[in-house]
Amino acid sequence: MLLDWALALRATSLSHFIRESDTAFPWLECAHVIAISMVFGMVLYIDLRLMNLASRRQSVSSMLKMLLPITFGSFGLAALTGGLLFLCQPDKYLFLAAFQLKMLFIALAALNTGYFHYWVKDNIAQWDNAATLPASVRFSGAISIVLWISVLFAGRFMGFMLEP
Repeated sequence: MLLDWALALRATSLSHFIRESDTAFPWLECAHVIAISMVFGMVLYIDLRLMNLASRRQSVSSMLKMLLPITFGSFGLAALTGGLLFLCQPDKYLFLAAFQLKMLFIALAALNTGYFHYWVKDNIAQWDNAATLPASVRFSGAISIVLWISVLFAGRFMGFMLEP
């Protein structure tokens, strides 16, 4: 059933265009790499603050207010371009271990983000400018960095695992 769905996606005209064009795939890949780099850069900056390793003079709430729109916008672009890249060969990507790991790490990063925004951040007024942030805040930042580095590694390995 999953393979049938993937083959149906591969048979679409958009998939064919991306696969057969001399420029579509490389441009999408460049946009995807730039977008995911922006996501990682923003996440790293925020998480280093959450871990008390950078920007200690800036409140967490002001940093989040400034950087989250950029982060989510970049993630949206990365998801869009990644989806279009996936559309090129969905029957191969779906069963590629690196792709599956990348999707798992993204899902875990999303869960960690949800954990932070819905449980940890609830009492931000108490620790926003504190010299030492609570362990749950620092833990969430550390886990986020590990997960996003894992996303990058898994994504990079996808190119090595696909047959030409």
